[in-house]
Amino acid sequence: MPSHGEHGTRPGNPLGTPRPTPAASPWAAVGVSAFDELLYQAILHQPDAGTAGWAVLTGTTPARVDEACDRLLALGLLQPPDSMGGLRAVDPRVAIRALIRRRETESELLAATAEEMATVYEAGLLREDPSRLLDVVSGEGANAARLEELYARAEHEVCIFDTPPYLAPRTPQLDLETDLLSRGVGFRTVYAATALEDPDVLYHAWKMVELGEQARVLPAVPVKLLVVDGRRAMLPLTAAAAGGYCSVVIRHSAVTDACSGSSSWPGSRPRRSASRPPTANSPRESGR
Repeated sequence: MPSHGEHGTRPGNPLGTPRPTPAASPWAAVGVSAFDELLYQAILHQPDAGTAGWAVLTGTTPARVDEACDRLLALGLLQPPDSMGGLRAVDPRVAIRALIRRRETESELLAATAEEMATVYEAGLLREDPSRLLDVVSGEGANAARLEELYARAEHEVCIFDTPPYLAPRTPQLDLETDLLSRGVGFRTVYAATALEDPDVLYHAWKMVELGEQARVLPAVPVKLLVVDGRRAMLPLTAAAAGGYCSVVIRHSAVTDACSGSSSWPGSRPRRSASRPPTANSPRESGR
């Protein structure tokens, strides 16, 4: 006599021998167990069989079918009983899409919770070891690699105060920044007016505005600064002319909060792209 378990069936089961839903199954991804999937298939196959008939089809007890039907109702895969009869399946094309949308919403809420918990986590690490706040990065290659890493991790917005010294070649940076904008990451830059006197810097700024960057200009920018998502900041400690590339990366803290909340942005002048700046045939490899 067959066992009445999740994987057991009676002889002659028209649905075939059920197999457990693997962890990577699309059904498992939306919270439907192997047995609940089997029952849903039985209801689709014989919608008028009722609890007793579905129990026969799935090789289990009516009580277990009732419990599974409650779960399928909660997931929106079944319609509640009405005056015309018992449970009915919702059209799978409608029910499954709605279930996916619900899971996507839940995932977005979970992702937001993860950001909040990460803030608490990082604050705890800083209290335990304040030296975690700063990373000193030395060398042109190391600075370029760290800059690329920060850009790759950006999800919401990158803010830059642009003035010499520059820590990485500008041409590769244009590709990185273009990728950010294509991913929907916001980009805001405050340029020092003196920096735009360099034709290469002016050309780069014009290209970024053309691609969607929000740009402003100040007569002078007090410090070169990059802030990513308000959580990471990078600024130079020395200029290349002073003996090498050296910068510091600051993790999420009151320092990055202060940097991302700078008052310089609203007081600066917009940089417009009404006219194309002169371009050199071979722009110099100045960097940001």
